[in-house]
Amino acid sequence: MHSNWTAMFAGVPDFHAAVVHSVDDGNTTWSEWNWAGTRTDGQPFEMRGVTIFEITDGLITDGRLFMEELERQHGGIAEAVQALSGHRPQDPTDQDR
Repeated sequence: MHSNWTAMFAGVPDFHAAVVHSVDDGNTTWSEWNWAGTRTDGQPFEMRGVTIFEITDGLITDGRLFMEELERQHGGIAEAVQALSGHRPQDPTDQDR
């Protein structure tokens, strides 16, 4: 883990993170995060996602990160569905269904 974060801080020296929401569920903590900064090549860095940590005796014993880089394109949900499925959703206002 140390080498992973060393690389992140080297590549994004102004890295900062914010917890948007979190929930404790017994020995499990779920957190929604925003990560941001600027890469050393000048490109913006912005990710959002969820982490799930298992806690035992007050220490993190396991962790999973589900983070995605934000898309810079301004497409809508129809474009996202088409990119994922290969099919564009039908417009509900389309009268020629």
